[in-house]
Amino acid sequence: MTRTNRKEGITRKVHKNGITLFGISYKSEALQQLTRGGGVVDAFIKRPIPDLRKIQVELSSGAILKLTAECLKACDEAVSEQEWLATLAEINAGRK
Repeated sequence: MTRTNRKEGITRKVHKNGITLFGISYKSEALQQLTRGGGVVDAFIKRPIPDLRKIQVELSSGAILKLTAECLKACDEAVSEQEWLATLAEINAGRK
C-alpha cells in the first residue's frame, strides 16, 4: 500500500469518541471498535479537504476509512476547509 505524503495532511488521535478536526466530530462503528479497551490510534487526514462533511482517514495500521460528520449532514452544499476556518475565526474574534 502506498503511504500518503505526511507533509500534506493533519495527524489526529482517534479516541473512544472518534476524531475531532477543526471542532467537528467524526465517528463510526469501525473507529469505536479500534479504540475498545481504551486504546488510542493515530490517524492521518490528507489536505486539502474540499468538503468537511466527509473526510478520508488513514490509520496507523494502513487502513483507510471514510467518515461523515453527523453535525454537517443537513448541509446541502459542500463546506470547504477554508470557509469553515474563516467562519471559526470570525466567531472567535467576536468573543474577544
